Amino acid sequence: MNGLDSLEKRIEQTETLISILSKEFFLKLKSDLEEWPRTYEFTYLEKNYKAMFSVFGSFTLSELKQTVDFSPIYYLSLCNNVYQQLVWTKPDGEIMDDPKQIFDELRKYIQIFETSISKIDSREK
Repeated sequence: MNGLDSLEKRIEQTETLISILSKEFFLKLKSDLEEWPRTYEFTYLEKNYKAMFSVFGSFTLSELKQTVDFSPIYYLSLCNNVYQQLVWTKPDGEIMDDPKQIFDELRKYIQIFETSISKIDSREK
């Protein structure tokens, strides 16, 4: 696979993930559809989040009002598996090839994030 084919495959996989996530989280485009990275916003359990997708195949979920000092809530990137196929992969190398698995993970990590933030907020008061 040459470089252009590889980039086209990454774009195709990324656009597929955007489409799948849009059905569950009702992503609202906040950037130019023809430009990368693409930024979307959505509300989940009355909280606002930002989803960013890169042309090379990465997905980052963060709090909408996130500052520079914070880590993302969730991150996936496209990597080649043992069969040289592009697959969504967590930073620890775990493959996330099922959309339901990705939805469940996003819900779980959002819950962990919100629980952690509420604990921090309650200590600061």
